[in-house]
Amino acid sequence: MRRPWQKPTDSVRIYDDAVLRAPARTVTDFGNELQRLIERLLRVQKRHHAVGVAASQIGEPWDVFVINGGEIRRGGKPEVYINARIVDENGHAIDEEGCLSFPGVFVPIKRSSHVALAALDQDGNGFEREATGLLARAYSHETDHLQGRLIIDRIGPTARERVIAHMRKHARKAVG
Repeated sequence: MRRPWQKPTDSVRIYDDAVLRAPARTVTDFGNELQRLIERLLRVQKRHHAVGVAASQIGEPWDVFVINGGEIRRGGKPEVYINARIVDENGHAIDEEGCLSFPGVFVPIKRSSHVALAALDQDGNGFEREATGLLARAYSHETDHLQGRLIIDRIGPTARERVIAHMRKHARKAVG
């Protein structure tokens, strides 16, 4: 846990970090601290060429994520989602999914193929989005993060054990 005198970092938290399992806190203050968090998320997203990044992935407990539309469709711009909730979903699709918090891991995940999302922007204004395909998957993935759910929670026990073994090996390499 970061102490008040410690500067926040842009490091991506890796599986087994407790912050990834904690449900996010609702954002009520749209001031400078939130704007700095959004800037950090956008930096991390750009650095990793990520489709999306949730605040918990950089160690922050807030209900905020960013989606980079440019990684999904040409001409798309990064978008900020605060206190986002999936309000409708239907259909199903299985596709490989990765996550910055699980480097090198790609697993087939079943998700809704159509998602409707309600959220606030960085100024506190409400909006809704509907999406299919990769964008619907990204909305679901990031809202999972903010509820403390991870991709390993959506796969079977055998695949989960393989992913956990991979992450343990990854952790040993990082330390050694």
